[in-house]
This record gives sequence, C-alpha cells and structure tokens, in this order.
Amino acid sequence: WGSDMIESEETVPSFGLCCQFCKGISLDGKQSKGIFLSSKADTMMRNKNMARMYSHLLACAPEDIKTRLMQAKNIHLPQSDRLKKGWKKKFFESVCDRMHETL
Repeated sequence: WGSDMIESEETVPSFGLCCQFCKGISLDGKQSKGIFLSSKADTMMRNKNMARMYSHLLACAPEDIKTRLMQAKNIHLPQSDRLKKGWKKKFFESVCDRMHETL
C-alpha cells in the first residue's frame, strides 16, 4: 500500500497495517500490495492511501467481507458530510497511537 519510511543504512523496525487475508504476501511469495507501512496519521489518512487499502480488500477479502465493506462505504458517504471537520485525522491519530503503544 505504500510507505513513508526513509531508507537508511541502519536497520529500523517498521510497522503499519497488513491485510489479514493475504498477510502481505502475494501468490508468488513476494511482498504484495496488502501491506501499508506507515506510522504517521497524515500519511495514512490521505485519500490515495485509503483508496489503495479499499481496492486491495475488494481484491483480496472473502465475498462476505467485500459485500459488507461496500455496504459500509455506501452508508459512510452520506454520513461523512455530517461529521465534524478533522474527524479523519483524529481517527488515524488514534490508530497510530495504538500501534505505537504495542512497541
């Protein structure tokens, strides 16, 4: 799904989100698009990254999950107009905080 990691000579443990269905590994054994290495809310909340996660799940998840995901998206679209400004950033900040707590 992308990465905001900067490559360096030091080995830095990275963390982020991984698809629970493919575990980030494609059928040929290579890293797939089912992995999203980011620890920053600003990176995670970008629309292009959200679209990549959604598209990956539609390609990878079981049919019942895909159906529920599409239903949730259809419900969310009209609801999002009523949400307070900054809701997405707050949500992803809480996700990142939870990931940081596990380290």
